Amino acid sequence: MGKKGFAHRAGYRLGKLLRASTRRETLIVKSLAMKGVPSVVTATMIWIVKLLLLGVLLYFVFWLGLLLIGLFVFGAFLRPSPNATDSVVGFDGDKLFPDHNTPQNSNDPKYD
Repeated sequence: MGKKGFAHRAGYRLGKLLRASTRRETLIVKSLAMKGVPSVVTATMIWIVKLLLLGVLLYFVFWLGLLLIGLFVFGAFLRPSPNATDSVVGFDGDKLFPDHNTPQNSNDPKYD
C-alpha cells in the first residue's frame, strides 16, 4: 500500500491513545476493586475524571478559537480598503508603452 495520508496517521495515533487509556482505566478499576472500593464509586470517579478532562479540552478549544477569530478580525483591519489608490494599479499605459505608430511618435528616431 502507498504512503499514508495525514488523516490516516492521525486516526491511527488517536486509536492507539484511546486503547492505552482504556487499558489504564481497566487497571485502575481492577486495582480499586481489589482494595474493596464499590464499583459504583469507581465508575463515578472514572466519569468525573473524564468530564473534567473534557471540560479542560473545551476550555482550551474555546480560547484557541477566540484567538483565531481575533487574529482573523485583526487581519481584516490590516487589509487595505478596495478603493485605495495604488501606484501599481494607477499607472499610465501610454507613457509606459507608447505606440510608435502614432503621429507624435512616428518622426521620433528612437522608435525606428
